Amino acid sequence: MNLRHDEQYGREQARGFRGRGPKNYTRSDERIHEDVSERLWDADDVDASDVSVEVQDGVVTLRGNVEQRWIKHRIEDITDSCSGVKDIRNEIRVQSRSDWPYDKQVVPGSTEDASASSAHAQRGEGLMSSLEEVASPRSH
Repeated sequence: MNLRHDEQYGREQARGFRGRGPKNYTRSDERIHEDVSERLWDADDVDASDVSVEVQDGVVTLRGNVEQRWIKHRIEDITDSCSGVKDIRNEIRVQSRSDWPYDKQVVPGSTEDASASSAHAQRGEGLMSSLEEVASPRSH
């Protein structure tokens, strides 16, 4: 274990090497996406059913809706705990569940009305199919 001198208090602190991999190693966006998604899936205290995760060059973008501000921050903390995350763009909005586009079958950011979106949902398109993909049962 590496010891680091803490100048503020004049004592040594133990420090590990977590996060310091081999030269030129970068965790892939796909692995980061999988890790963040699984941790959100496993978090008993977080309803992430209307949250999407995108990763590009190690930068994670979180979008969607949650009912309370602490959930938004908890999701960001969970994301920050994943190896390889360079930055987080938290675009999650806090609003009442009755205002979520997910519950109205409207894809966030679209201009479709609920009836057109409903037709897409019946064909298995849009947000529902992507959520089902993320929410598929895992084997342990």
